[in-house]
Amino acid sequence: MADGAGAPAVARSTAAYREVFVTERARLARFARLVGCEPDAVDDVVADAFVAAFEPWCTGSVRDVGAYLRRSVVNQVRDRARREKTRLRWLAARPATATATIVDAAITATGPEAAHVEQAAVLAALRRLPLDQRVAVALRFGEDLSEEATAALLGVPVGTVKSRTARGLARLRGLMEEGDDG
Repeated sequence: MADGAGAPAVARSTAAYREVFVTERARLARFARLVGCEPDAVDDVVADAFVAAFEPWCTGSVRDVGAYLRRSVVNQVRDRARREKTRLRWLAARPATATATIVDAAITATGPEAAHVEQAAVLAALRRLPLDQRVAVALRFGEDLSEEATAALLGVPVGTVKSRTARGLARLRGLMEEGDDG
């Protein structure tokens, strides 16, 4: 087998990473939904996060794999939102009849998959928040991280986390009240 120097690399490989996967997968999927990942993309986003974290984790350059995975999810959700925005701009530039047909098909294909109406309403309202606010609220309340831990994970000052969270919660309250009136 491997010598003493090679043992840690083996210990931090497939078998140990499998344990990380078992421990973190459900939590990471929940977090992905909280930060606005479309329900049909959650499994892909979580799988991509684990793939992205595997090599750095094996080499020992990742100290907190949970934080690394959450950050990867945030980056992927941000990238997907950016691509979706580009797609919507492209659709808007097309003739109205073609755009209406494509948008109608997309809406029909992706309905809410939440088990409870209230949960679906909260997730829908969360998706309407700007991504930075959505991520701050999800990390603080969905993942129960401190302001300091959230700031470290996002690479921003604690004051930024506080303002994003406060603005996000205020907007979320407004969106939920809007939903109650409608």
